[in-house]
Amino acid sequence: SVVQGVLDSSLNSIMAMQPVRDSKDQIKDMNWTLLNKKAEEMLGEASANLMHGSVTTTIPQLRDSGLFRKFCQVVETGKPLHIEQFLTLNEQKAWYEIAAVKMGTGIAVTMGNINDKKNSEDQTLEAYEELKKAEENLTVLNNQLERLVRDRTRELAESEERFRLVAMATNDVVWDWNLATNEIWWSDGLFKM
Repeated sequence: SVVQGVLDSSLNSIMAMQPVRDSKDQIKDMNWTLLNKKAEEMLGEASANLMHGSVTTTIPQLRDSGLFRKFCQVVETGKPLHIEQFLTLNEQKAWYEIAAVKMGTGIAVTMGNINDKKNSEDQTLEAYEELKKAEENLTVLNNQLERLVRDRTRELAESEERFRLVAMATNDVVWDWNLATNEIWWSDGLFKM
């Protein structure tokens, strides 16, 4: 049919489920009522083999992950669900974006594999952490450099002060010729002569 063709052309898994209730009207399980081709691939089973069978038997992790309870809340409250969850389906571990909405007395669920998106997010987070660490390292290096410059400046000032005191204390004439600038400096002893 056209509807099944549209469903099968989706890149996401599309499934419909009906609740199975106990004598107290509590949802104890759900049965499959519709699966598209992508859902068959995800579950590793043809829809003909699953139709009207137990959802939790096909995907036991639904109970462990809390997803079954969330699906039940969608059925009971009518409030849509939209989450990202890590699941193992058909022996494949992956992140899925899951949306579930109430449809009649059951629910319609779409699931899309978002491993690439999650990997990209992880890589971005790792790059950010590396950048933050590099920034911290640069701050430490900058502080060390400032300390070195301060120490060297103090040492140079002390050395210049000693030189000035020696030049003042001697009767000799002391001079310095800067070859790069061709400037000559004479001590005060020159003027005392």
